[in-house]
Amino acid sequence: MFAFSSPVLADPGTLSPQLPAPDLAVSLAQWQQVQLTRDQTLRRQIDTLQGLRNYQNQVRAKWRQILGPWPARTPLNARCTGRLQRETYTVEKILLESQPGFFVTVNLYLPSNRTGTVPVVLSPIGHAPLGKAHHTHDNYQARFITLAKSGYAVCVWDPLGQGEREPYGERTGNHHTVQGYQCMPSARHFCLYFIWDGIRCLDYLETRPEIDRERIACAGCSGGGALTQYLTALDDRITVAAPTSWIAESIHLTGDRGLHTESWFPGMCDPYGPGTAQLLACIAPRPLLILGNDHDPEFPPASMARVAEETAALYGRLGCAHRLQYISVDSPHGFWPPARAHLYRFLEHHLAGLPVPDPEPPVKTETAADLFCAPGGQVHNLPGSKTVFDLNREALQQLAEQRATRRKQLSSADYFQFIRNGVLQSARLTAHSFRRSDWQPQLRVTVRQAARYADGCCAYLPGFSTTLRLHHNPSSRHLAVVIADDWSVGHARSSALAQTGLNVLHLAADHASDRREIMSGSLRIGRWALLLRNAGRAAQALPAFQGCSLVALGEGLNAARAAQFAAISEPGQYHAVIALRGLADLRSLGQGVAQFHSHQMQPGALRWFDADDLAAALAPLPQWIGDTRNARLQAHDQTTLRRRYRWATTRYQSGPLQLSAGQTESQPLAGWIKQHVPSGGK
Repeated sequence: MFAFSSPVLADPGTLSPQLPAPDLAVSLAQWQQVQLTRDQTLRRQIDTLQGLRNYQNQVRAKWRQILGPWPARTPLNARCTGRLQRETYTVEKILLESQPGFFVTVNLYLPSNRTGTVPVVLSPIGHAPLGKAHHTHDNYQARFITLAKSGYAVCVWDPLGQGEREPYGERTGNHHTVQGYQCMPSARHFCLYFIWDGIRCLDYLETRPEIDRERIACAGCSGGGALTQYLTALDDRITVAAPTSWIAESIHLTGDRGLHTESWFPGMCDPYGPGTAQLLACIAPRPLLILGNDHDPEFPPASMARVAEETAALYGRLGCAHRLQYISVDSPHGFWPPARAHLYRFLEHHLAGLPVPDPEPPVKTETAADLFCAPGGQVHNLPGSKTVFDLNREALQQLAEQRATRRKQLSSADYFQFIRNGVLQSARLTAHSFRRSDWQPQLRVTVRQAARYADGCCAYLPGFSTTLRLHHNPSSRHLAVVIADDWSVGHARSSALAQTGLNVLHLAADHASDRREIMSGSLRIGRWALLLRNAGRAAQALPAFQGCSLVALGEGLNAARAAQFAAISEPGQYHAVIALRGLADLRSLGQGVAQFHSHQMQPGALRWFDADDLAAALAPLPQWIGDTRNARLQAHDQTTLRRRYRWATTRYQSGPLQLSAGQTESQPLAGWIKQHVPSGGK
């Protein structure tokens, strides 16, 4: 029989009536603002070039850790597959390999009547399906041709998923979602492939005798504006930058539903994080033109102006305010003629280039086929051609080999510490560490007379709270803390466990979109692990549950891992872990060529562990793993389950590791808890 009474459950010191109502969207935005304010404080202290360099080194190091290790600088194997000879310029059609077998299709525009070396404009492409051949609306080709006629070289290449580099067929489109999610758990962020292509194009330009290495500009629009910012922030060979139709505050970008996965960086607002203002600071003190559009709802002028003002203040403190210019033109999103005119004038002034006629004269553009570099206009027609999927699968195999080596070489203590460090880093469990040390998690419950449960709220981090349901059995000295991806699943599990006589604290699993959580830096699985840890601590502070043994139970692809994270990150708090309906093989998320999943992942997790490692790290803590799934959410049979957790089984030997396929009933779970978890944590 369950019974509640206010004196039993709580006292005024542990239950506050002032807990905020749960609103994750508000909490994430406030969290980002706190982080951004901390970074602003650092940037606003920069007033010397040495101080700037110190800050830039920190940002670049942190961002490179997110992006993953650079590929090797392998031979480019560049070759010209054709040439278009026009009256005042030529277009060379070039194939190069930014990585072995990873072909980049490049058009190099060169002025014909040149004497000596010429400046070059590196031109990353936005999300136009035709890529470098885009010739309608804001007409990329018009910019390239106009610059070439005016004495500039222009280097433009197709980005991944567009033009001649559509890797998986039209069914995946050019929105990069499939490729981005496949790369999420592996060693290399999807954006690294974009950045590395640009860096290798710069390497190629250095081999061309026509190019002046001291006069290299980078100018792109939308997705090309993003890559302009990224490349210039990382590569000092670029001397002038003009990101267009892209710059906006990091908090604004986090809420942009159209933002592609290559721009989803964890913790963009963090101190030294890879956010807009931080990366623009990495461009300083080089000349920077920020171009925007008055009628662009995705990158609105107000947000762009605030970033420009902040960056201009930095340039001013460094004594080079004249090198930064912000202009918003009367146009919709895109690199339209008014914006191009400002680009031409900026290049003339800061790149010592030749003047460009104003207004821009009409040009005759080429067909996409005329600009093709690869046979049939697709790199997959080339022998030995590789896709992001191929390279990512190779990276996944290398990570698997590294994990196998660690399992053999590390001592038990070192192995646990390595996995724990990986959990803390990949799930960003230390991101909240700067918070007030005297802050304590809080519970609030509403007790109903003669009810079998109490509803309430848990403030588990400053500014973050969620709802809960609490089942109390005065005769039990066990407390199961339950979280599930789906509230109804968790409710059914909690109610069933309560019927067996256990105390149960069921926590609502707060969540937003993958994009918002990843970019905010408060990753779902990590936040849920903190929720389990802090809610369990708060519950144990209640008189009714003091001295109870805690059991973490997670049910669902995210919740199962969160339960393991909670126990790994804070050893000794939980006395057992139950992980149900979890993903038994994180590597499987990148195993299908056109496979798409939206399972929330912490980027780079496989650098440290797979599911088998998480289970093994918990040994000898009692652990039940049941009803595991693959990336397509299909249930594993018992044979597959045991194969997936072979290493964990070895670590436990004959210890308390339960592996069960199929639906997991609550009665056996309760019996297992009572058998393997001492009452009262003794």
